[in-house]
Amino acid sequence: MRDTIKNALNDIATTQWMIRPSGFPSISFRIINEEGSVFTTGGEVETELFIQVDIWTKKQIDHVNISKSVKERLMSLDFSRPFETEEYESDTNIFHYIQRYYYLRNNESEVIQ
Repeated sequence: MRDTIKNALNDIATTQWMIRPSGFPSISFRIINEEGSVFTTGGEVETELFIQVDIWTKKQIDHVNISKSVKERLMSLDFSRPFETEEYESDTNIFHYIQRYYYLRNNESEVIQ
């Protein structure tokens, strides 16, 4: 899943797993929760993932454009976006946009039949 997200977003802005960036604009992401949602005697058939994407910019216009591109890209990969908010960190002059996504992964090919 990490590679899927990174590959989907890396051409929008530099994308890193769980690291607050030192360069801007940048994207970081992490899996907040991963849990089984459907089980059979053979194992876990579906897994729910909740993913947080953080967009970091120094300019508000970058923040708006990047967040729109991230939404479009992830939603085209069947992620749904249940939450988003924004912050301005006045001590660092950084715009921080937070998006959370839900993804349902089908594991049927991995389940022992």
